Amino acid sequence: MRSKGRFANFFAAPRALSLAAAALLPALLPGLCAGASFSREAAGTSSGEFLTIVVSARCSSMGEACSGLANDAIALYWNPAGLIDVAGRSLVFMHAPYLADTVFDYAAYAQNVPDVGSWGVSVQYMNMGDIAGTNASGQDTGSFRPYDVAVTLGFATYISGLNKYPEERFVLGAGAKIVSSKITQRDSTIAADAGLLTPYMFDNKFRLSLTVSNMMGSLRYYQESFPLPLTLRAGSRALIAKSWDVTADFVAVQDSYPFIAMGTEIRAPIGKTTRLALRGGFNTRSVSDYEGFRNVSMGLGLGGSFLAVDYAFTPFGDLGNAQRLSCSLSF
Repeated sequence: MRSKGRFANFFAAPRALSLAAAALLPALLPGLCAGASFSREAAGTSSGEFLTIVVSARCSSMGEACSGLANDAIALYWNPAGLIDVAGRSLVFMHAPYLADTVFDYAAYAQNVPDVGSWGVSVQYMNMGDIAGTNASGQDTGSFRPYDVAVTLGFATYISGLNKYPEERFVLGAGAKIVSSKITQRDSTIAADAGLLTPYMFDNKFRLSLTVSNMMGSLRYYQESFPLPLTLRAGSRALIAKSWDVTADFVAVQDSYPFIAMGTEIRAPIGKTTRLALRGGFNTRSVSDYEGFRNVSMGLGLGGSFLAVDYAFTPFGDLGNAQRLSCSLSF
């Protein structure tokens, strides 16, 4: 009991701040978006673009529609409010051989604090590989290795006092992140995320979400500073049947056109404690930017009582294909 008291005192201040943010978030959204341009004309005006590369093979294979579904440590990326669904502890790893011989990795840990909420920490890392450098005369100046990294700490809590049962309450999540990027010189910045989940509706079969990511930060490249890609997500999750989910997100990224993402997941038992998940999705992100088979995704997962392994395949037309492999543990 004394240990629980220490946790409660530790999270007292974050909970108070979360309640204040819940009241202020709708009012702050117009101001946050006032300086952002959600159009293709703004392409190239943001820094830290690796922050828009989606994490989790499960979510990627569902068309990137996951803000209302993510319910383990991966929620720290999609919607920090989703951390509230972590029952005990959650540990997630993802490895993704990405486009143009780049590699993207992600790791996250989350833990539930009884009667208080949940917290989590994550690391995103983008490795660009070795790039040959030249000067203005075309002479070789040696190779360099650009990279991007972000470390995020987040927290989720029920907004108490509104309803008796937790599943009937709103959930608020917030995250603070340190973002660092290096081409030939390195720069760092601080940014913030916020997320909201509605109570479950229609006999616990439907839920809405709202997320704002990458607020406030900017990175300097040589003599100019560029803001991080402010991202807004409004999503939903519908449980069509006991083992069938359908998700949808409306997404607006600061330097691109808004797009719609949709996905589905069907789960089937293949043993006493093992289940197979089949997933597919579609989105309209960059629908006219390149040729070939694109904008769809597919994948599968195999999970048990404490371990799940997921795979996703995403074609990018002429640019090639991206694959993701995730491993998650719940304990």
